[in-house]
Amino acid sequence: MRWCLCLLLCIGYCAVMGQQPLAWHPSTSLQWNDFKAAPEPHEHNAKALCRTSLNYKYAVVGVQKYGTVVQIDISALFHPEKSWKVKHVTSDLLQHEQLHFNLTELYARKLNRAFKQELKPGTMQEVEQQIQAIFERIDAAWRAAQQRYDKQTHRGTIPKVQQHWERKTARQLQTLEKYRKRKITVVL
Repeated sequence: MRWCLCLLLCIGYCAVMGQQPLAWHPSTSLQWNDFKAAPEPHEHNAKALCRTSLNYKYAVVGVQKYGTVVQIDISALFHPEKSWKVKHVTSDLLQHEQLHFNLTELYARKLNRAFKQELKPGTMQEVEQQIQAIFERIDAAWRAAQQRYDKQTHRGTIPKVQQHWERKTARQLQTLEKYRKRKITVVL
């Protein structure tokens, strides 16, 4: 009985953990077994879909003599339960999908930079409006970049264009390395 309960708890834990989004990290690459969803063949004849998201949350964490302290958490996430692949896929296609995740990280860094450079003091309502406006602008640019990437590389099937995007994205990630930190604190 004890083993059965332990096994059920372990299976339940693993099932829940398998559904957790993966945060981008420079030393972690996606693997095909990270793609958990069933294929959606109606997706423009795609052979795989890497579902990522650009997210933020914020909270007022205190008040100092120089202003209100706002902490913002920014994340670039890969969603295994919403990402899928067909049965026969290649390592080149996996590299293409990885770059979608890398682009999400790139725009997380751009969001970090924008929050640090653009937020101005104001009432909490004004600050909230600023945060939302900045996010909406960066989010729209991220979505447009993802579409441009797929269009220009023809979903990763044009090697020279794919390599160009890989080099360009790697350079931009390096340039924005100082904005990789996930939690930022801003005094307004």
